Amino acid sequence: MTGHPRKLVLAVVLLPVVYFAYWVGTLYYQEASGHKVHFRVQGYDPRNLLSGHYLAFRVAYDQPLCKNSENAEYCVCLQDADIARVEWHGPCEQRPDTCQLFLHGACRNSQFLAGIERYYLPETKQGLTIGQDDQAFITVVIDSMGRGWLQSLTVNGLAY
Repeated sequence: MTGHPRKLVLAVVLLPVVYFAYWVGTLYYQEASGHKVHFRVQGYDPRNLLSGHYLAFRVAYDQPLCKNSENAEYCVCLQDADIARVEWHGPCEQRPDTCQLFLHGACRNSQFLAGIERYYLPETKQGLTIGQDDQAFITVVIDSMGRGWLQSLTVNGLAY
């Protein structure tokens, strides 16, 4: 009987460690195998008291998106350049087969949202705002399913 509690304790201790290692490995693989894309951003008030220390901004796509597509799944096909450009946009089920690099999201209040519109800032950088005259860019890693992960924010040449 003394052997079973030891095995149970060992399993209870090792299971979270194995799960955490798997999770970190999956994130690392997704970032390493994804495609890095740069977008220009426009900023507004960074105070989002419900979400903590996040800077919220709008991604400045090079053409208007989400016309007549409220609350719909939406895909944006991208042409990779110094700053990503939109090649096609519309409902995801109509995405062309030639569109390999795309961002999957949804239209909310006539705005395309893909989960890349907020960036965590440490307390030491809380005074950061992005004005109209600032040159602000984000680097996003996009996987083959169109999911994007915000990797970095650069404002006027300074990385945050």
